[in-house]
Amino acid sequence: NDHEGPIRDISVVHSNLATCSNDGTVRLRSVDTGTSISTLVFLQQQHPPMLFQNGDLATCCDDGVLRIFTKATDRMAPVAEREQFAQKVQEAHQKKSTGPTPEEIAKLPLWEHNASRPGSSEGQVHVFNKGGIAVAAQWSAASRTWIEVGQVMGSSDGGMIDGEAFDHV
Repeated sequence: NDHEGPIRDISVVHSNLATCSNDGTVRLRSVDTGTSISTLVFLQQQHPPMLFQNGDLATCCDDGVLRIFTKATDRMAPVAEREQFAQKVQEAHQKKSTGPTPEEIAKLPLWEHNASRPGSSEGQVHVFNKGGIAVAAQWSAASRTWIEVGQVMGSSDGGMIDGEAFDHV
């Protein structure tokens, strides 16, 4: 697996395979060898792509935006829009490697108040601000408490837990 996260889905795209991953990429692959031919990089976790008969590729990811990629120059987005998207992708991937900012941590609920925020199910994960550090905690229904798991760190191998995005802990 040459993705930096688990492969979420595989689909047939013309005579190639397309794999999508939690690492925010779609890789087009040779059906014969499985080797990667090209890679599309996105902001977030990617869902299975769909190919249109005209060769365009539709994708969507956890940011809720449907994107269509084409080789036809008359249907391409303006250059400024493509450059802006590339910049956003680069920033998102840099963000994954640096972890939460002080501003993001300041917006998290305080650890000292976690008793007032009971979990909704066993094993639920939530992030709190503990002394200016982002910490992940898991809900224990048996003890009705949050159990600290660890500090949220920047890493490229983060993922989703119960629909919430996390960096590596």
